[in-house]
Amino acid sequence: MRKIFLIFLVSVIFLNGFSFKESNSKKYIILTSKQLALSANIFKALHEKDYEVTVLYTEEIGKKEDQIRNYLKSHFEEGYLLIIGSPDTVPQGTLYPKMGSSSSVLPQSIKTDVYYSMLSENLDKDLDGYSGELFDDRIIFRPDLYIGRIPFDSDKEVLKVYENIFKFQKTQPQKVVLAASFISFPGEEYFGSKIFNGDGAREMELIKEFLPDSVTLYEKDGSFPSSFLCSFPLTKENFTEVLNGAAVVSWSSHGSRTGAFRSYWNDKNGNSIPDETYTMPSFVSSEDSFNTNSIVFSGSCLNLNGKDNLGKSFLEKGAAAFIGSTEVSFTPSYFSKPLDGGNATVNYYFLKYLKEGMPVGKALYDSLEFFYNFALFADIEDPLEAGISVIYGLNLYGDPALRWDYEGSNIISPSQRKAPLKGVSIDLVYDKNFNLEICNPSNQSFFCELPDAFYVEEISGTNCILDKLNNSIRVNGAINCLIKGKIRGKADGEIKLFNDLFELVEPVSLGGFEKSDFNFDGKVNNLDLVILLTAFGKTYLDSSFNNLCDMNFDLKVNGFDLLMFFYN
Repeated sequence: MRKIFLIFLVSVIFLNGFSFKESNSKKYIILTSKQLALSANIFKALHEKDYEVTVLYTEEIGKKEDQIRNYLKSHFEEGYLLIIGSPDTVPQGTLYPKMGSSSSVLPQSIKTDVYYSMLSENLDKDLDGYSGELFDDRIIFRPDLYIGRIPFDSDKEVLKVYENIFKFQKTQPQKVVLAASFISFPGEEYFGSKIFNGDGAREMELIKEFLPDSVTLYEKDGSFPSSFLCSFPLTKENFTEVLNGAAVVSWSSHGSRTGAFRSYWNDKNGNSIPDETYTMPSFVSSEDSFNTNSIVFSGSCLNLNGKDNLGKSFLEKGAAAFIGSTEVSFTPSYFSKPLDGGNATVNYYFLKYLKEGMPVGKALYDSLEFFYNFALFADIEDPLEAGISVIYGLNLYGDPALRWDYEGSNIISPSQRKAPLKGVSIDLVYDKNFNLEICNPSNQSFFCELPDAFYVEEISGTNCILDKLNNSIRVNGAINCLIKGKIRGKADGEIKLFNDLFELVEPVSLGGFEKSDFNFDGKVNNLDLVILLTAFGKTYLDSSFNNLCDMNFDLKVNGFDLLMFFYN
């Protein structure tokens, strides 16, 4: 059975046939209007030592998006493309993830510079006038040009961005800032289906594996705060302060044209269901006063939408580059692994490639290509075309050839010592079933994290919020909390009670029902197989989803679970 599984994985990778274009292109193209000729010549002087630089003017090659793309396609095969000017001066292209989509969240059309990147791709194979439709046009994303834009229409404004870029290249700052709020809370409904704890801190904790000295800011307010330790709570004041001296800034949150937002929920009615309005103050907005000479990746929606947006504001306030979305951008609430999909996957690989020395434009477009090949349909919460919308929407403001020489910041974040959680006790009674009673006379608030083998069926106690994704319970000051359920398989691990200051750990090593014993009758037989086959093909978004049959915890029941059933 293991051999079958290995052959299947190798086949998937082989059929993808994935490899990055081995591009060490020395071509650098500047596309602008003659009114910005001075700016074009200054960037030409900056790069002509290392690249073969060509300056193109829309007055000579055409001012419409199709004219520009056709000229680029007939004269270049690869390279870096810097667009100088707003979309009024050099238009963005228009791509359509799915024309006529009935989805209320999927953009019908997206204004994007990515339009100029895919020179070797026929963007309108079905000749219906709507370029970029994922299925109708059978789009294959393989970038030929790595594109950045400086979205200003005066030499004075463009030269200010040039100074930002020059300063970054000269000083090479090292501090990394990772900020995250929530996009959803446990049990929240999304188009009629309950979704998970969408804490962006999980994304940032993955990034910390290769950028370990990052300064982190996570959401710490509300009835369900982030369970992860961080350098500082996410607030406008803290975020503004850490921007100073930052080299790279990345965040995951809700967003708008002019801001990125915190999101916290106070469970005022105490029903443990997020059926009340969230509090959503901005942690950064175009109106804020700050200064930063950093490369920014925004995991929010709409931060590059329209003429006056958050990305432009960052450039005006010193940023060397800003990557954000021109439209709604998608990431699944359950994101916890690099290949779970959405813009979080792109962010992870962008920062990884940037740290490894890739220029910012190549790092972005290679991460988009990697996402296309390996995670395009990983997001099972959103429309099928959500992945191609992520690719089209993410654009770069700044010089695509800008590099970051990472050496490590050696920044020491504020220490957070953990002492024993005093005054709280746990009582575990079990055979193959378990009753876990938590006594909390001092009304403290904390998380109770259980081993994966603990299958929770019932929670008694007010102000206790079940987080199915992490198999944990948030206890908000409840005096007593009783958790009941069943043990599936071998429970080797620990029961952990913790908050930002204290923890209590109870090791456990228990046996329970076989994982394939879906009806808990003490044996694995054809009845369990029938249950599995009935659940086959369902995801957690389906009302009839049986999570007991999701044996590898990937939120769907498919061939992997069938293989595991027979293996077990």
